[in-house]
Formats: sequence, structure tokens, C-alpha cells
Amino acid sequence: MMKTKVFVSRYLAEESPLLAYLRSEQIEFQAESLIAFTDVSFDLPLTDWLFFYSKKGVQHFLNQAALKDLESYHIACYGGGTSRYFESVTDRTADFVGTGISDTTLAPLLDAIGDDSIAFVHGQRSVRAVEKKLPNHINHSSVVVYDNQQRTDVALSHYDIALMTSPMNYRAFIANGGSTDHIIAIGPTTAAAIEQHNLQKSIEIKSLHSAHSPSEAAMLNLLKSLIWQT
Repeated sequence: MMKTKVFVSRYLAEESPLLAYLRSEQIEFQAESLIAFTDVSFDLPLTDWLFFYSKKGVQHFLNQAALKDLESYHIACYGGGTSRYFESVTDRTADFVGTGISDTTLAPLLDAIGDDSIAFVHGQRSVRAVEKKLPNHINHSSVVVYDNQQRTDVALSHYDIALMTSPMNYRAFIANGGSTDHIIAIGPTTAAAIEQHNLQKSIEIKSLHSAHSPSEAAMLNLLKSLIWQT
């Protein structure tokens, strides 16, 4: 097993199993988001459902709206991490929770909403993976609640393995001088965007892996496997 240097494109909470592993194995690592977030003002949508793609969407929505503003809506969350965060800050369980992957979230979401209208809460430059695949007959809208800009103030170097949690984080990683041999993407949407960016910029890496679910636990399993293989 080689001595490994790892980059993670998010801040890790103290209770994170990924952080615990990196520390226990004495792996050199850098963990920080490469995106800066600011609130964007919005009007509450006149829809039956709100769909939150991410914890950031929940956070910036509630930065500007009151909990009582949610009472008239059914709530949908893209994945388990978002739904758990939503419950922690609202003391309310989401009415629908997806898989965090657009292809396996779309059909059950359509079943859940039926003929209802739905608004998707996201950032200014979000991929919007689910709503892009909605059938034309679905009454839907977008609610932009935050702006997300690539940071330019980060000192990066070369890492043996980089864990990437979004396409924008990867673009910022490259723009700030980062490079890596192996990439673990949080899901297929991020993996596809990384592959496309590498083709456009003629960036060569040794391997690209996609986690089977959009969670730190799934990325950690891939990281452990990759470290022992290299």
C-alpha cells in the first residue's frame, strides 16, 4: 500500500466516517469545498411540492423563508443526506426521498406527485439533473435560492486520489492548480461531467470511479479499495 495524499471537495464534519478513516490511517489529506455560496432572493412558488436537491438548497431556502412557509407544501428530497438535514432543521419528515441519482429518482417521484405541480430548489449553476428529464406534461418550475461561484483563493497541489462531490468542485479544483491520478465521484452525474471536462481540457488521469450511492460512506468504500489496489 502506497503512502497516499487525498483531496476531498467538501468540509468534513467531526462525526464523518471518512474523516475518522483518514485520521486513523494517518493519511495526508485536504478537505474543503471549492465553491462559495451566497443567498439569492426568491418568491415562494405557487406549487404543491418543493423538491430540494441538496442540503445547501434547504439551508439557503430557510435563510430567507420561515418554517411556516413550508406548511402548504409536500416536500421531496433528492437523497438521504438532504432528507436527514431537512428533518434536522425543520423537525419534519420529507414526503418523498429519492436515491440521489436522477435515473432512479425520476419514476418514483412522478408516481408520488401524480398530477400535482412541483418546484425544484437549487443553485444558480446547478446541474438540475432531475427536472431536465421531466415529461413535458408535468407542471414544474425552478426556485434559485443561492449563487454558487468557484473559489479562486485555494492553494492546491497534486493528490494521489481526489474525492469529488460535484462537477463545479472539479472545475474549481483544476482551475486552482489541482491535479490527481485517481478520482472518486459522488455519483454518475459528477463522473460524466468530470469525464467531459477532462476531454475538453486534455487532462489525463489513471482512473475514474463513481460511488454506487451519493454518500460519504460509499465514497469511503471506494477509497479504501483504491488505496489497497495502488
